[in-house]
Amino acid sequence: PVLTSLSHLSLASVVDVKNPALVSLGASASSKTLRRLDLSGCNAFDDIGLEAVVENAALLEELNLHGCSGISD
Repeated sequence: PVLTSLSHLSLASVVDVKNPALVSLGASASSKTLRRLDLSGCNAFDDIGLEAVVENAALLEELNLHGCSGISD
């Protein structure tokens, strides 16, 4: 099944969230409807993964990156 109307996604403290997962999320239909994304405590991704989601999530209103040490300022 394909999620086409995902608006909130929490992956907080999921240690295996890596760039390929975020690139896939960014390329999916779900990114078009995503309004809130919580990646707090996830340290296995960097700017590449984050950009892949943010560039495609035009409706994104809230992004929690608290404790994400793999990304730059």
